[in-house]
Amino acid sequence: MTDFTYELPEKNIFKNSLIACLKYKGANDAAEILKQSNLSLTHGSQYSRKRWNEYLATVQIQVPISKIEVINEHVKQVITDACNEIMPLDAGFFVEPVKITPSLHEETNSLLDDIEQISTQITQKNMRYLPEDIIIKGKEMTEVYLYLYCIENSLRHFIEETAIKKYGEEWEQKLTTNKNIRRNLDIKAESRRKNRWLNFHQRSFLYDIDFPDLGSIIQLNWNELFIDHFPDLNWITTKIGELGDCRNLVAHNGYLDEHAQRVIKTYYHSILRQLKYI
Repeated sequence: MTDFTYELPEKNIFKNSLIACLKYKGANDAAEILKQSNLSLTHGSQYSRKRWNEYLATVQIQVPISKIEVINEHVKQVITDACNEIMPLDAGFFVEPVKITPSLHEETNSLLDDIEQISTQITQKNMRYLPEDIIIKGKEMTEVYLYLYCIENSLRHFIEETAIKKYGEEWEQKLTTNKNIRRNLDIKAESRRKNRWLNFHQRSFLYDIDFPDLGSIIQLNWNELFIDHFPDLNWITTKIGELGDCRNLVAHNGYLDEHAQRVIKTYYHSILRQLKYI
């Protein structure tokens, strides 16, 4: 008997974790190339022979053709080692040597790339009308918001994924909500009707509700859907409540001190590990 889930991580989350791991290991060139590449993650049919009942998994990376010559055998091994470091231990997979293939389509810069470029280009001359501490705090809050964005939307994805497994295509009708959530959804729907210039596309209603309402959704559907996914209800709802307060402060141009920033980063790792996304 084994405790493996045999569930592969979501590929975009795996890619972002891989980039972070490569940067931590000092492989910055490989991390930058990976940002511009497409990654796929597939379940193999052969055992790894590393652990009992553990399967091989294949990671294929489509690299821009202009960067393909940079990926030598050493870099491939570094990427493979990083893949196995971030693969959840209970997934039951060992990544065989990564497969590198050329992509004929050059990738445009991601939002993170643009943020880094803007931050680099900002000079005291360009920002001479702002106090230096505001510039520094603005850069810090950019990083904080990215953590909050990833946590919030990982939870939305998890709730949707869990509900679909339980209820199928009718999950939106069967997921329990409350009057407050439905009222807020109606208000936002009316706002979008009046502001059609805002081209907003949502995957589901979960991407249209407020961050704290995700905690309410989990609480309202605890016994049916989520009791087996978290240590207890208070563990996750308390974190969502605190993160929601932080998000509101950042969204209204507030500043979170070093302690609050550490808490957000800790919650990021705790929640995503609990969801088996890292």
